[in-house]
Amino acid sequence: MNTALPTTLPNIDLASVFTEVTLDEQLQLNSDGSGLRLFHLQVRNNKFDYASLEDLLMNRLGHFVLSRAQIAQYEIEGNLGSIGLQASRFLRRPENQELKENALGNFMLHAFLELALGAPKLLSKIEIAEVSGTRQILCDAVHLLDQSTGSKLRANLIFGASNVVGDFGDTVDLALERAVAIAENEDAECKLVDQNILQQRFEPKTTEYLKNLLLPTAANSANYDVGFGLFLAYDLGLDPTLYQREEFPQVMEQKLKQDLRAHIGHIRDEIQNRGLGIYPFYIYTLPMNDAESDRVTITEAVL
Repeated sequence: MNTALPTTLPNIDLASVFTEVTLDEQLQLNSDGSGLRLFHLQVRNNKFDYASLEDLLMNRLGHFVLSRAQIAQYEIEGNLGSIGLQASRFLRRPENQELKENALGNFMLHAFLELALGAPKLLSKIEIAEVSGTRQILCDAVHLLDQSTGSKLRANLIFGASNVVGDFGDTVDLALERAVAIAENEDAECKLVDQNILQQRFEPKTTEYLKNLLLPTAANSANYDVGFGLFLAYDLGLDPTLYQREEFPQVMEQKLKQDLRAHIGHIRDEIQNRGLGIYPFYIYTLPMNDAESDRVTITEAVL
């Protein structure tokens, strides 16, 4: 019997924080489930309200930053309530400035891959850095999308990358540049995952499942492929003073769909032109009021 990797974000209702927008067009890359999904936060006075997002971050920051092994140890010690504080302290260390700057995008990537795709976190860049002593891994996280059927184990390792920048086109191009770099170093990225798997603390059945799935032996070849998960945040680009509050939600949704229609062909073409068409892509987009400024403000509010 297959033992799925447990989620690190249990009991969270994605719909309580984000609203998904139904899209008229899709990526249509291949038949393996690739797709693009668009979400937005609640609106207040013609601006996105970040209160629920900040609450989510504050309540679950520890599950994002700390490994399962670390969390399990805090639980054994009866100190589980302090994991958020420990995560905040970790990100505030001077040597972790880059991790802190990217924390919002990486957490959102983590949340959408787990809660929207159903691919639990396997390892974060932070965890690999802590265990292996290297920060050379190119992805921001590795998630596991189980595609097993019956007794036949199969999965996609989802290598994640996030970008929080103002221009939609820029965030797409930056994310795909990351995907190209990861694909060109795919063997090294997978090797780092393999080296770190057995150093994590999982339930015994989960450990056995991961070993059989990811670690080749004389009697067992690796049973996984590689895919990409991207989180793209960008500026909405609407002046809130130009609209009545009653009309803004409809104008906003029309603008979001227009943005996607304007860029989805570019995304599809760039994936093919960059030689990435064989890989499944799971892309999650989120508009913000002022992405680069809000990224800093939200991170400081949470930490």
